[in-house]
Amino acid sequence: MRLLTVAERELRAAARNKVTHRARWITSAMFLGYLIWLFWIHNGFSNSRVTPDVFNTFAVTIFFFCLFVGATRTADCISSERREGTLGLLFLTNLNSAEIVIGKFCSTALASIYNLLAIFPMLALPLLMGGITLEHFWRTVLALIVSIFFSLACGFVASVVSVRQFTSIAVALGLSLLTGAGLLAAAAIVDDYKGPQVWVQTLASCCPLYSLVAADGSRTLGQNHFWLSLATVAAMSLSALGLVTLRLSQTWRDRPQKVRTRKRFSIPESWRRRANAGSLAMRRRMLDINPFYWLDGRRRVSSPVFMLITIVLVATTVHVLAPAFSKGFNSTPPKSQLTLEGYIFAWMFLGLTLHALTLYYAAMISSQRLAEDKQAGALELVLCTQTTERAISRGLWQAFSRRMLFPAVACILAHLFFIWMGATFLIMEEHKLRRFTPGELLWRAFFSLRISGNNDDWSFAMVLRIFLLMLVMIFLLWITLGWLGRWLGLRMKHPGFAPLVALALAIVPPVLLFTLACFLFDKIHIYRAGPKLFVPVLVWTAFGLGAVNCLMLSLWAARRLRNDFRTTVTSRFQGPPAKGAWLPSRRTVIRFAVGSASVVLAGVLAVLGFYGYQNSRSRREWIAYQSQLKKQNEPLSLAALMPGPVPDSENFARSTAFQGLLDHKDKEMSVFVARMWKFTGANSRPLFTMWMQNQFMPPAQLLGSAVNLTGRLTATNRAVVAPALLRAMQSHESTLLALSSDAVRLTRFQTSTNIDATSFFKSDPAIETLNRLQVVFQIRACALLAANRSEEAREDLITSLRLARMLGQSPDAMSSQRLQATIAQSLQPLWEGLCAQQWNDAQLAEIQTELAGFNLLAAHTNAIHRLVAAHIEIWSALPDSGQKDFSVPIDGGSLTREDAWGYQPRAWWFDRCIQLHRAGEKAIGKIDVAGGRVKMDYDWADLQDLPVGSDTQQLFQQYYWSGPGPGLVSFMQNAVNQAIIACALERHYIANGKYPDTLDALVPDFLPRIPNDIARGRPMLYQRTDDGRYILRSVGPDGNDDRKKKTSDDWLWWYGTNAPPVKAK
Repeated sequence: MRLLTVAERELRAAARNKVTHRARWITSAMFLGYLIWLFWIHNGFSNSRVTPDVFNTFAVTIFFFCLFVGATRTADCISSERREGTLGLLFLTNLNSAEIVIGKFCSTALASIYNLLAIFPMLALPLLMGGITLEHFWRTVLALIVSIFFSLACGFVASVVSVRQFTSIAVALGLSLLTGAGLLAAAAIVDDYKGPQVWVQTLASCCPLYSLVAADGSRTLGQNHFWLSLATVAAMSLSALGLVTLRLSQTWRDRPQKVRTRKRFSIPESWRRRANAGSLAMRRRMLDINPFYWLDGRRRVSSPVFMLITIVLVATTVHVLAPAFSKGFNSTPPKSQLTLEGYIFAWMFLGLTLHALTLYYAAMISSQRLAEDKQAGALELVLCTQTTERAISRGLWQAFSRRMLFPAVACILAHLFFIWMGATFLIMEEHKLRRFTPGELLWRAFFSLRISGNNDDWSFAMVLRIFLLMLVMIFLLWITLGWLGRWLGLRMKHPGFAPLVALALAIVPPVLLFTLACFLFDKIHIYRAGPKLFVPVLVWTAFGLGAVNCLMLSLWAARRLRNDFRTTVTSRFQGPPAKGAWLPSRRTVIRFAVGSASVVLAGVLAVLGFYGYQNSRSRREWIAYQSQLKKQNEPLSLAALMPGPVPDSENFARSTAFQGLLDHKDKEMSVFVARMWKFTGANSRPLFTMWMQNQFMPPAQLLGSAVNLTGRLTATNRAVVAPALLRAMQSHESTLLALSSDAVRLTRFQTSTNIDATSFFKSDPAIETLNRLQVVFQIRACALLAANRSEEAREDLITSLRLARMLGQSPDAMSSQRLQATIAQSLQPLWEGLCAQQWNDAQLAEIQTELAGFNLLAAHTNAIHRLVAAHIEIWSALPDSGQKDFSVPIDGGSLTREDAWGYQPRAWWFDRCIQLHRAGEKAIGKIDVAGGRVKMDYDWADLQDLPVGSDTQQLFQQYYWSGPGPGLVSFMQNAVNQAIIACALERHYIANGKYPDTLDALVPDFLPRIPNDIARGRPMLYQRTDDGRYILRSVGPDGNDDRKKKTSDDWLWWYGTNAPPVKAK
């Protein structure tokens, strides 16, 4: 058949080429390694559930490989015949344009299918592992075959409209990528703008990537139209080949260009003549400087096509992509913030696109001049003159700089603008940074100045440095491509592929080496060293590998251009190289060995220098920080913050009754307290603070205590359960009475004065016993109120409050939280008595006076001071301790350790001391003890990477998102203030028979002043209810009165319980 004549010729030529046969096993080996890497990063060897993700990622990679291979294989098949003058010879035979196109298509398609057939068996490996259906697999195969058919057609279109090899390959790649994947993005944008569904389906069906995505049967952009898309893409490919045939039949002859008369007198033509006349002087100057500078850079506009593409991309980004991304965010920030988020994402894609285009443009213009001059034989004529290789290189660099001016400036501006938008977004996101402008924020981050005072300031500085290093790396790549592209364009047989080869050599080796480095880092567990260490190591490793690769490629290309320029230009007149000429010489091997050893030695010295610098820096900063604190008279010693010795005559811990309970001399009482504590463990503790939910303590709770002490009891009425519990406690009445009397007489509690930093974190049996004893009095007070014995309940309530105050005097890590928890329990009988109106005026006055003595804000700040001093005392001794295995104490006396500490510089413990002290200062600064106000916010970054326990974190970070509770000092101090006001209101009710209309009526008869609402630092809000009672309202964490809102975070003290109150008789 005549149409196979051209195919036979092309296939015979390809069969004699070794690359045709090597490409199959090289492609299969490359994709097999890529598939193994995918399974490794997805942990697919032990988890079959990730097989679909691996399969889809692998298929998408093959898809882009098909677009690339198909477009580049056919991009020069017709343009090369036109340049060499052999296209007309084909038409002198009995072949027509359709037969020529079909013949060339068959030959190139068959060679391309070889590569694809080598990949299909590996594509079936995930199918064998499960998670992929057979239908999905064969649909994916069909989509890939159609995609390579489509890319071959795109290459033919570029080849028939272009003559120059560089231009045809660039057009083919751009057309295949823009149509093969860009149409799906356009369909998504139209769908995001709520455009007609017909447009969406039409754009998606014309995209080969949609065929691949829809192969699994999923609904993408509406209904699944896999078969329609497959047929549409195939029809588009056939239509493109038909247009190529038609175009080829019309343009195969070389005809002189016709100049029409009307064109000579057109306005654009007159403008062009004026521009040429104006640029004549510029071209003359360029020619005087360097002939090659004039030859390659004589255009008045250095890169008009790139300018047009940049304008289109910027306009698309601003008016299409940014609004589309903004609409895609389903969050609820302000509209300006959403718009900025959309611009950031859109500008990121713009920056990546501009960088990719600029890199390809740099590789193309650097390789194009010498390659085309060599093919035309002009370089041989130039070398016959007095022009030197150095002059040629200098002129080419001058032309390269001129042609790269606009692309480089556009990329740099886009890159810097993206950084500027990121800083602006961060300022809008973090209220602490709103005092800075974006420029000030970037300046402080670049020079590692203090930004927000948080521990994560280094992360923003590191991100900024990463983006700046990326810009430096891009600049190095431009220089490398200038050298490497020039040499490859001169040396390669098909120089149109020189830009792609140059980009591959400049980018692929550092990526592979960095992947290997990450694998080795993972094996040696460098991530255990913490993000402050391994993130900079990864960043500088990546930059170092890229910079070294650029340096080596630039030196190699420059040396080859300097030494082998004339030989390469005249190589077509020389015979083939001798066998084994590619082997390196002994001198080259020695140079490589010395260079490798130097690189390893430099790496070792860099690591040692890093550790030495970090240790020296941390010590200097710690010494300076200590000096600063010394000038402020702020002690860092735990001993200076501990209370002095307490005389035994004032110490409740030395009383006879408590010592008998502590030493188990009174065995029955000890067993009684232990049983009560066993039942009222941590899981049941919320039941003893039911006042927070405006509820009485459940009868089952009192019943459980009675059952635990007296045996089986099935009653569920508080009036029955409470007497049973009181009878069970009757045998210990004398001991409880003695303890209560001692609590009145002895107001201090101290077990030891020899508390160092290590024992500060350990639990004290005496404190635990006192804590259990306080719960006993609290439960008995609730039972006495249920039995309508308010006076005795008052005594137990006062005793429980006094024991709670003693627990707050314990100088250990848990003193503040323990004090807040015990007060929360003590408020339960108070609330129940107020709700049932069982207290009289004298009882309420005594309880009010006792509550007024609690200052939880001061106790909280003192606990932070002691906790910071204890941690610093332990941590500051670790760098010089010589220990290899660090274990530090945390809350509860337990030890914690991390493997990362063994990899980090030892002096980083000083940095942790500074970080903890600053976190303590911030935590204390949020509390105004004198003004009675707490600033309710938290920042997890303050304690980031610090080895502290959960209780310490809660002490420093008073987070309110989990709701009110005893661990929140602002809520507990607010509850104490509300309890004081509630006592005064009840006293006013007893005296006047009604509650006051305002709280001001309580002053000065019942209160010296109105206690503050801790959330806002102003008097508590007070409102009357329809049932004749009242509500004491704190505005809560948001600082707003939410009484008119559907949802509220206000903290209320009221009596909205369904439990029937027991009226006092």
